Parts: sequence; C-alpha cells; structure tokens
Amino acid sequence: MRSVLSQHEVIALPAVGEPFDPTQMHALGQKIDDKIAPNTVIQEVVRGYRWKDRILREAQVIVAVASKQEPNIH
Repeated sequence: MRSVLSQHEVIALPAVGEPFDPTQMHALGQKIDDKIAPNTVIQEVVRGYRWKDRILREAQVIVAVASKQEPNIH
C-alpha cells in the first residue's frame, strides 16, 4: 500500500516530535509532560497524508502541555 501511495506522490505527514500545526493536524487531546516543550506532538493517533501541496487527511495527535506551576511569591 505504501509503495502505491508513494508512486502517486502521497506522503505521510511528520507528526511526533514536531510542533503542533493546526493547518495539518487535529489535536485530540493534551498530556502534561514537563520533559517536552509545550505545544509539541507527543503521540500520533491517526496518521495524516499529503498529496503534493494538498492535505488529504489531517494527522490526529496528542499535544504536550506544561504542568501548572504555583507562582513563586516571597
């Protein structure tokens, strides 16, 4: 299947580890992760595809968010 898609110039959208891009991705949820920069894709639920410059299907992803921190007041 991948070879057929490749022959027709259909490519998978990179997602995991990339900054969230609402023009190519749909965020299904968020997950607190202080080890990864906020707004970074940490999980791909459904792979997205592009044909030339056109999005055929958005990637459905989970995005990292920082944990809420208490303000440091002295």
